[in-house]
Amino acid sequence: MAKFHYKQKGNSSIEQKPRVYSIRRSQSSETLTDLEILYKACLRAENYRKACDTAQKIWRRRKKIFGEMHEKTLQALGEYGEVYRKLGKYRNALESGKRSYEIRMRLLGESHPKTLHTLRMLADGYAKCGDLQKSAEVWEKAYACSRKLFGETATETLSCKTAWEAVCQRKI
Repeated sequence: MAKFHYKQKGNSSIEQKPRVYSIRRSQSSETLTDLEILYKACLRAENYRKACDTAQKIWRRRKKIFGEMHEKTLQALGEYGEVYRKLGKYRNALESGKRSYEIRMRLLGESHPKTLHTLRMLADGYAKCGDLQKSAEVWEKAYACSRKLFGETATETLSCKTAWEAVCQRKI
């Protein structure tokens, strides 16, 4: 694809010169936008296996483009973990959650809503994997963080407290 730019020659005339822009293609011709559209369509159709494959591609490409510590990459990692959860692959979802939480802690710190959201998903992941002791510990931490961040009576805080109490009752 050729685009033109104009260069002034001396003081009098303008010379037209073509500038060629090339697009480096990756191994696949799918763009990130194409993959994101496909991912959303797969979720709407409840085709979680295809959504999982697509989420993995999105995560890998964002990681390559933006780096592992970028918000877009973390978002993709979270979506990847969520699809694993929908497929019932709780161990895989838990691994994605652990990784996401570690990175969010380094980037945003403990007192950030996105870190808290990731912590809540992690607590739920431990419960789904049957590790109620670890789930209770993480829910307790999420409850403490939510109280600090939102206050004692906030909906977010109350839901953390309820989940923590429920897990504690199940493990007895």
